[in-house]
Amino acid sequence: LATVLTLAPPVPAESPTGLIGHWTLDENGQGELVADASLNQWHGSRGGSGAECSVPGRLGQAFRFPAAGTIRLDRHAPSLGKLTGFTLSMWIQYEGGASRQLFTISDGTMSHRIQAEVHDDRLHFGWQNGGSFAGFGTEKLPWTPGTWYHVVFVNDGREGKSILRSNDLVWKNDANTLSPAGLKAPVQRVEIGSLNGEYSFHGCVDEVRLFDSALPLSEQLGLYEA
Repeated sequence: LATVLTLAPPVPAESPTGLIGHWTLDENGQGELVADASLNQWHGSRGGSGAECSVPGRLGQAFRFPAAGTIRLDRHAPSLGKLTGFTLSMWIQYEGGASRQLFTISDGTMSHRIQAEVHDDRLHFGWQNGGSFAGFGTEKLPWTPGTWYHVVFVNDGREGKSILRSNDLVWKNDANTLSPAGLKAPVQRVEIGSLNGEYSFHGCVDEVRLFDSALPLSEQLGLYEA
C-alpha cells in the first residue's frame, strides 16, 4: 500500500535548482509548437486535433488529452537520454482509464522504456529494458472531476524511484534505479501524454517541469505550494 505522509506544512523556499525543462502548456491550440520556458528551450511539437486542446489550467492554460494527441520532444532525445537522476512534476486532471501515459522515454519500441502514467486510478511508474515490463504504483486513488492534482515522479540513482501526489500526501517508493541513461537501446522518443503515439492520457495536463536530479521531498512539496 502507498504511504500517506504526515508532515508539517512546507516552508516556502527558493525554486529548486536543476530545472531542465518547463512546459507551461499555455499555447492556445493554434499551431504545433509547444514552448519550453526553461533556459534549454527544449521546445516540442503537438500532434492531434486542435479542437478542445487548450483549456483553462492550473496556471494560465493547459492541454487536454487526447485532443492534444501527443507532445513530442524527440529532437531532444540525445540529451534527455543521458539523464540518471530526475524529477518530473506536473499538474493533472484524470478522467479514467488504463495505461494513461503522462510522460514517456523510450527507444521507439515497447522493449526499452520508462513511463509515468495513471492506470485504473493508480499512479504508476513503469519500465522495461529488454526483459519483462515491471513497475510499481499507489493504491487506487479518488479523482474528483475538475480538481487539479499535483503529481511527482522521481528517479534517484542510489535510493530508487518514488511517486507523490501532493494534494493528499500519498507517497510510494521502490528500489529500482533504472534511468534513461541505463536503457540498453538509445532513447529515440520522448513524449508528454502518450507512449510512441499510443495509450494517450485522458484528461488535462499543466505545468510540466523536469529536473536533472532527484529533488528531496521538501522541494517536491514546495512545487505544490508555489
